[in-house]
Amino acid sequence: MILLVNLNIFKKTYDISNNNINNRLTQKYGFCTGEGYGFIKYIKNKYKLRKNPVIINYVSYPSPYWMLENTNIELSKNDLILINYPNNYLINFKKKNKNEFINSDLVEYSTGIKRINIILEKVENVERVNIKIDIIKLFHNKEKLIKTFLFDENFNNKISIPVNFSTDQLNSRWEKILIRTQNNNSIISKISLDMQNLYDPNLKKIIENHGRCYYVKQ
Repeated sequence: MILLVNLNIFKKTYDISNNNINNRLTQKYGFCTGEGYGFIKYIKNKYKLRKNPVIINYVSYPSPYWMLENTNIELSKNDLILINYPNNYLINFKKKNKNEFINSDLVEYSTGIKRINIILEKVENVERVNIKIDIIKLFHNKEKLIKTFLFDENFNNKISIPVNFSTDQLNSRWEKILIRTQNNNSIISKISLDMQNLYDPNLKKIIENHGRCYYVKQ
């Protein structure tokens, strides 16, 4: 009887300690933000996954697999956890100089460009704009031209142009994307790219969804 009581006390103490550790780690690394520690642990425990899921975080962090108890377990390609999933995969660019822009957002899980969004400075007596846009990948300060787009559009301060260009060459955690523009009669003040997303949870079986976090079966 004394042994059973001692075992129950030990188990309760362990459970409380374990919960406190998980709560502290969730506060530090986020539930459905940041590294998504809370959501990953929640899914792993709730569904008793025998294999480790594939984890994709759309915000740049170190590998998330440290959060799993045993990283030696085989990965299950059928189980996919998405953290910080962008419903609108928009990549913004900072203006480098008059005609060049550099990406300020990470591009890692795209299959190409859906559309190019441009904001032009207001110019008097301009009805149409001719714009040349070079999409360039930077490798150790060397340039690789990925695609050139040529547009002839009615003037508007905000222009959104569908391009539906497929490529995986823009994905990188380290290398930057440079956009170089050339236009005859206006100045581009801002530019962004709507990306095609490699992972679309709506095309898979959604098991659990909390905000921008998904657990899906492929």
